Formats: sequence, C-alpha cells, structure tokens
Amino acid sequence: MLHRFASASPGLLGLALLGCQSGPNPADDGFAEAVMEVSIPPELDAGSRLFAENCASCHGSRALGTTDGPPLVHIVYEPSHHGDLAFLLAVERGVRAHHWSFGDMPPIRGLSREEIAEIIAYVRFLQRHVGIA
Repeated sequence: MLHRFASASPGLLGLALLGCQSGPNPADDGFAEAVMEVSIPPELDAGSRLFAENCASCHGSRALGTTDGPPLVHIVYEPSHHGDLAFLLAVERGVRAHHWSFGDMPPIRGLSREEIAEIIAYVRFLQRHVGIA
C-alpha cells in the first residue's frame, strides 16, 4: 500500500479537495451499530491501535466521529472521493476544513508513513464493512 504514496505530488491534496462543500449530518448515516459490532481482523490490530492512540480523540471510536471531528466511516470519505493519498497527506500536513464545520485538522506528528498506511487500512476496512467502497 505504501508504495502508492512514494511518488505523490504535494499538489495532489489540493486537487483531491477541490470543489468540496459542506457534507450531510454525520448522525444521519446509520453506520454506528454495524461498525461497533464488527470484529477487527488480527492483521488490522496495529492500525486499530494506532487509530485509537492518534485519531480517535477527534474522529471517534471506530472512526464514527465526535463533537471535535467528523466520522471517517461516511460516504464523504469513500475511496473514490478521498483516496488513500488524501488521508496520508491530511495526517502529514493537516487539512483545511471543507466538508464539515469542525475547523481545520492539524498535522499529526510522530507517525511514519507505514503507520499511517496501517491506520488507513483499518479505516478502509470499517468503511467496506458498511458498504462504502
């Protein structure tokens, strides 16, 4: 997975985010029960742990969102709209608010690209579980 990030252009994040507008209410998605009940495969344990340590304070348990950050298990973050590269660059560089009114996301320091890839794999698993693919 990581090899896809190695040749990425810094300008791609801007292109990926171009034209984004306010999204729907995160409470309207109906994914919470299914996401909370799914068993996480052992190969995603590292991503689950890293997400809990670095992302859950804003993006919530199992990426369902909080009052401080949006849900990542949401159609807004489907891979065809926010690809893995957009997630990687958001972690490394931060991102300006563009779908929600939570404010800008600061960069998350101290994570390697390999660790970010583990987090992305975990979030993508949760998304696939509810039909976001």
